[in-house]
Amino acid sequence: MVPVTGESLEEKLRALRQAELQQTIRKIQRQSVRKGLSKTTMAEIDAEIQRVRKAGK
Repeated sequence: MVPVTGESLEEKLRALRQAELQQTIRKIQRQSVRKGLSKTTMAEIDAEIQRVRKAGK
């Protein structure tokens, strides 16, 4: 348990959300490396964006 006062509640929630976000980002980065996606070039990313945009029209 973490002691919380009315004033510090928002601060503690913000810190918790930040920690969860950082953990999620690390997980996504590990998945990217495992799948080989970390080697994707900007040209490949741009081409994928254009493909998806065209498909959405």
